[in-house]
Amino acid sequence: MDVPVASLSESNPTAAAGCRYALAQLLVQHGADPNAKNNEGKMPADLVNCPKMARAFRRLFSSARR
Repeated sequence: MDVPVASLSESNPTAAAGCRYALAQLLVQHGADPNAKNNEGKMPADLVNCPKMARAFRRLFSSARR
């Protein structure tokens, strides 16, 4: 069964945040550049709107640079 992401985010924001973090972690483990910027000059951690999640993403991304 396919569940639309918007539906998951609305019904369980904590689960949705965990999914986004797990996806980011997978991408970083496979070589994604956490410092890549979008057309507006923003990096992934700049786009996270929850302070706790932003800290988690910054830790993940800083460990990827080592």
